[in-house]
Amino acid sequence: MKLILLSGGLGKRLWPLSTADHPKQLLQILEGPDGVAISMLQRVWRQLGQVGVQSQTYICASKAQKEMIQHQLGDITFVEEPEQRDTFPAIALASLYLLVDQEACSRDEVVTVAPIDHLVDDGYFRELAELERILDASGAEIALMGVKPTEPSSKFGYIQLADAQGDRPWLLATSFVEKPEREAAAQLIQSGALWNCGVFSFRLGFLVNVLKQNGYPASYEEAKRRFDRFPKRSFDYEVVEKARSIVVQPYSGKWKDLGTWDALAEQINTDLIGTGKAVQCENTHIINELGIPLIGMGLKNTIVVATPDGILVADKSLSANLNYAWGEPRKPY
Repeated sequence: MKLILLSGGLGKRLWPLSTADHPKQLLQILEGPDGVAISMLQRVWRQLGQVGVQSQTYICASKAQKEMIQHQLGDITFVEEPEQRDTFPAIALASLYLLVDQEACSRDEVVTVAPIDHLVDDGYFRELAELERILDASGAEIALMGVKPTEPSSKFGYIQLADAQGDRPWLLATSFVEKPEREAAAQLIQSGALWNCGVFSFRLGFLVNVLKQNGYPASYEEAKRRFDRFPKRSFDYEVVEKARSIVVQPYSGKWKDLGTWDALAEQINTDLIGTGKAVQCENTHIINELGIPLIGMGLKNTIVVATPDGILVADKSLSANLNYAWGEPRKPY
């Protein structure tokens, strides 16, 4: 099995620290095992080494990220996106890279795709390796990993499932619901739905057939040259939701999306990063990259981020709504 890590996101909900030039997955603000600050990418790469799959892992990202990624990880196999066009084009390009003309993989090779920006334990990566066995045993076109929800959330998509049959370790997906409102999310959880965590497993031949049937480039060199032929769509929409048979492996271990300030702040072990002070503040994090002091006094449940690209002061409960595409937030507060 080959593992593709997607590192193409801009992290707009972590503005102003995360930008196009320095995206969230490369921000060195998590505490490493030796107390030295590391990035999401470095944390995941270290875990892959601990479970012994680094040599089978490929990172797909834009040219703008290549130098930063190699600086943090060293010599890695990098699949360069000519431009950012969502997850379907990225996964198609990286998968075609693996075929005979580049990495000598056959059409029967199983590929598993996973995001970089999730906080997980080592067991998560061991279960990723199980997806190949599930594909073999089920005969399905695609295998997904579904996370058992801990709360009704509108931040994630949901996988609806058929009733379990027998003692097989997988479930059958019946439909998908994209980021429902909280009340609808609670009903989905009640019915047994799982969070869609963006993990896909399939055989190279399956994806190549999909590309050919839809008139998209079906070789690596053609995909690079004609990358703009791929639509700017998610892999879920373009491939997964159109597949004839989809199985799901439930996952109940540690899993947390670090894509919002309220989630990321929980992993920061100091109330102040940079120059300044946090005075009589409660559940507040201040990150200051400016060359002048920043003082917070009497703040509660607040995230304060100051960089040359902008300043954010937000209640943590509202920060998940931030989608600052160098324009406007996603919706009014």
